[in-house]
Amino acid sequence: MLLMPAALLFQKCYTPQMKQLTLLLIALLFAGGCSSQPKSLPYPLEIDSAGIASITSKTPFKVSAIGSKLLGFELQQFTFFKTGVAHPVIRVTHNREEMMLIHPSADREHIAFITVTSAKIAHQYGRIGTSFEVFQTYRPQCTAHQKELLTCHLPEVPSLEYLFENQTLAEIIWHTSPQKLQNTLK
Repeated sequence: MLLMPAALLFQKCYTPQMKQLTLLLIALLFAGGCSSQPKSLPYPLEIDSAGIASITSKTPFKVSAIGSKLLGFELQQFTFFKTGVAHPVIRVTHNREEMMLIHPSADREHIAFITVTSAKIAHQYGRIGTSFEVFQTYRPQCTAHQKELLTCHLPEVPSLEYLFENQTLAEIIWHTSPQKLQNTLK
């Protein structure tokens, strides 16, 4: 019974100007909602044995050098500590979503390896989120590290390592040298 008087009051007070304002507010809400949807990358990125985009082992480990090869992406350098030693890392994002982490060589002059963390970066053997069941059709060589952690590589792309967590591809790691990659992951 209380709904009826409220509906009548709303109908009586609802003017054409209020209708226009309501439609404008609804349009703004939809426009705001659409802009919060994940946006696609400015251009396709693919990882292969040579690197990502035009980033290779010869690319200097500098935000400016890497940024010039990844136009439209945000780069941020930060430091993390591993066994008490500071290690610089460049984090690449797009619309606040992490795409990859770039790690320097021992002399910190060039790139040593890149960890891909986004499914938006393509690879011919899968993307982040690919199941191990699908990936194993490529006959990878794998090593179990913990109950739910597995690292794999494919002989045809020795510079790439695939990290599976709970049977799902979690990271693709590109390295300038397959030998160094094996040592890094141990």
